[in-house]
Amino acid sequence: MGRGQRDGAGSVDAERATLAARSAQALICGAGLVTLANTVLSPLYSVNVGALRFTGAMTVVASFGVPMLPWAKRGRLVSYSVVVAVIAALVATDRWHHYSRNDSAIAVYPIFFILVIAWAGLTQPRGTATIVAVLSGGTLAWLLASGGHGDAAWQCVVLTVPAAAILGEVVSWAYGRAVRLGRLDAYRRTALEALVLGASRLQGALTADESETIVVATATGMFSGHDTRFETTAPTIDDGPEHDDARYEPTTRELRIRVRGQSGVLGTLTTTVDQPDSFLLDAARLYSQHIGTRLEQLRVIDALTDAATHDALTGLENRRAAQANIQILQPGDAVFILDLDHFKTINDSLGHQAGDQVLMQLGEYLRAFTRPTDTVARYGGEEFLLISHATTRESARHIANRLLDGWRAQRPLVTFSIGYTTHTEHDPPEVTIEHADTALYQAKDHGRDRAHQYTNTTRADRPTQVTL
Repeated sequence: MGRGQRDGAGSVDAERATLAARSAQALICGAGLVTLANTVLSPLYSVNVGALRFTGAMTVVASFGVPMLPWAKRGRLVSYSVVVAVIAALVATDRWHHYSRNDSAIAVYPIFFILVIAWAGLTQPRGTATIVAVLSGGTLAWLLASGGHGDAAWQCVVLTVPAAAILGEVVSWAYGRAVRLGRLDAYRRTALEALVLGASRLQGALTADESETIVVATATGMFSGHDTRFETTAPTIDDGPEHDDARYEPTTRELRIRVRGQSGVLGTLTTTVDQPDSFLLDAARLYSQHIGTRLEQLRVIDALTDAATHDALTGLENRRAAQANIQILQPGDAVFILDLDHFKTINDSLGHQAGDQVLMQLGEYLRAFTRPTDTVARYGGEEFLLISHATTRESARHIANRLLDGWRAQRPLVTFSIGYTTHTEHDPPEVTIEHADTALYQAKDHGRDRAHQYTNTTRADRPTQVTL
């Protein structure tokens, strides 16, 4: 049984324990009150009225202790104990007040036994009421016979026991069915609540990993399955929702759901569950469309965000994202500006497609060369920016040289030049970028395919036109 089913069953079981406790209290208290009323309203011959009143009063008092019994933990044992205790108390007290000698006992005692048997049917599994009726039938016959009602006693038992058994079994069947329906309703309600919660949480997801976790958690909450997994696929355009979007494989006990957005199938959710009913399959199709729609919206937002901050050709961050990272430079961050040498010649002689290949090659090279914490961006047409955090001046020099050596080893169509500097707390970010740019021009002026580090003595004068 899954968590949703356990929660629903637990709620219903708690309600059943509460009903058993309260109905037992009402039965016992009612018996005491009827007993007290009998001492006032009925002429009682050959009966110890004082003892009968005391019995009625003590029965009412005892009823208030019934809810304190461990109904939730030991409900069935407590129910059996209450039935035995009630019948035993009736027999024992009758030996004291002799109510069975009164003619009204022929009517009162059978009614009391019928109520006890019906209560047993309410609180115990089917069949229990019949057993209680058979066992208590002998007790009832003995009580009435000992009171001098021998002939009427057996006639009463012959009528009372079957009627009580039938009534108890009907009550047991009806209540059992109500409990099963209650558990099913609670489980279905839990499944739909899990879907609503999952769709809401998915709307606030920030990353693909977070959205996948929510997709799996929602399915686990809805279907109470295990080994739940979600496999993302490229969107597949088809004719729309289909009946087999939710399909159950009896041999593997796997429920497979095609998660579908507006444009098509986004992935497949698989979870291991027991044989689902028609409601669960319908809920799975509802899951497919609601979760799929939310997931597709998240993908669209991710794509728009990525397009706004990344260069479509190289996959690196674009100038907008680079500017945002420049504004949060910290003292000790090394800033490198790389510019391809004679790149215009490649475009003019080999075509723009060859130029694009060079840009993509350099983008891939920089991505592989740098650390995950570094910032790499395409800063302009053939200009790239690298920010290496927490780097000394000497380390920055080694990074620049390794960048040049690694690129040369690939035998590229063109080389690149580097201008770099280290950010200090005295300079605003814009000045640091200007220093790196000035150093780049110095590298170009000194022959290209080299790196130049900005220093206080670096000349900031730039040629009017630089042929790249």
